[in-house]
Amino acid sequence: MPQESNARGIFAKKPPKDKSVLISQVSGLQIERTTSGAIIHATGIAARQGAFKVELRRAEQSEEGVLAYDFRIVYPDEPTITGSEFSRTLHAARTLSNQDLQEIRVVRVNGAENARESRR
Repeated sequence: MPQESNARGIFAKKPPKDKSVLISQVSGLQIERTTSGAIIHATGIAARQGAFKVELRRAEQSEEGVLAYDFRIVYPDEPTITGSEFSRTLHAARTLSNQDLQEIRVVRVNGAENARESRR
């Protein structure tokens, strides 16, 4: 029996390059309790208009008892205008189960210029 392998064939497509960056500022963070866990609601302000692919991605480095997420976005390749703060405001959410929250004291969302956190 052949063993499973992570090796890629010569005709396989390369995985897409990650073009995401941290959002400029995290302007708001709200944790909403649910019967099965919680929902993290984060609001951020991008540096310019046109940002898309909004995501709260688990931070690679985190302290014990801290659940950290990076607020990541992707900008278009072509230049865009700055525009008003309202037009650059983005929202992201992430659900967590009670099991995910079991040992967590602090939930943190990171941006390029700041971070917001909520304590239990």
